[in-house]
Amino acid sequence: MNIIGAIVAGLAGTIVMSMVMMMAPMMGMPKMDIVGMLGSMFNKDGNTGLGWVMHLMNGVIFAIIYAALWAAGIGSATWVNGLVFGAVHW
Repeated sequence: MNIIGAIVAGLAGTIVMSMVMMMAPMMGMPKMDIVGMLGSMFNKDGNTGLGWVMHLMNGVIFAIIYAALWAAGIGSATWVNGLVFGAVHW
């Protein structure tokens, strides 16, 4: 298992997902402020920086879990299996 590759993939995937969530209201979808929700867990006024750190950390953790599953022989690192794992995660 390539842990550095999993961390980089987790950060990249989380950043892309965050960009899509920021554009969601422009596409007629509801506002999805995951960063704001995470940042307000520890401070009622919210803490955007903490929210971003937690959001990116969660993305890295999920990427490491996916990489560990693939290393254990459950699925493989293909785009089809990535879609399946993502759908199960969702």
